[in-house]
Amino acid sequence: MTTEHRRRRGRYAGVLLAACLSSTLSACGSDGIFTDDAPTRACGVVVDASGSGADFHADERIKTKLESFLEQQSCGQLTFVALNSLSDTSTCNEERLDLDPKVGDPQAVRAAQRQEAVTRALRLLDCARKESHDSNVLGALRKAASTRPSGTGPYAVLVISDMVQADRRVNMLTANISTPEARAAIIDQLGDLTPHLTDTVLYPTDLSANLADPKHGLNVREFWTELFATDASGRPKIEMNYG
Repeated sequence: MTTEHRRRRGRYAGVLLAACLSSTLSACGSDGIFTDDAPTRACGVVVDASGSGADFHADERIKTKLESFLEQQSCGQLTFVALNSLSDTSTCNEERLDLDPKVGDPQAVRAAQRQEAVTRALRLLDCARKESHDSNVLGALRKAASTRPSGTGPYAVLVISDMVQADRRVNMLTANISTPEARAAIIDQLGDLTPHLTDTVLYPTDLSANLADPKHGLNVREFWTELFATDASGRPKIEMNYG
């Protein structure tokens, strides 16, 4: 280690130690790193930029749901996923966000990072709305799986969407999903389109909310329940009544 590196390391440790000493909210270790119950969960947020996302005001959902979700789930790292017709191939991206960078007053810094998450999610939504407006929910969930951040506990994914798949591959608005047999036939044909989400919990905000026919909405819910009961999906849990 060079003399300059030692100086930089010493200055950084000094800053952290000063932050620890000035904070009454947390205890510090000898290296100046906060040792309180830090948020460590791996989390993701999917933002629906399709036409239905406009119907249920996805931007307002981001503003009213995301911060509290991140705090309640004790999220330490957050990945961002756009949902439109492209989804997993969309050019709209936001960098993964560290929600606990361990500098300064931990409570204030974490609150600021959660606000930054809202800013990034809204920016991603705005970008994705400029692409095609079909709804590739499967693709968005595949991307959520492939960009899963490091962290403890089940992967918590806030899905700001009605989860109505509507593109050329699977269109829940026109396909027959009214019986277990019809749904099973579609699920069996998905192949590599099936997202693999092991040790994951999905929290959809508006599951089937925009469908005028309640029976059709129930069929959409049954589709996801049955898909996520397959080994190919990794058997994630979906909180049907979260929103």
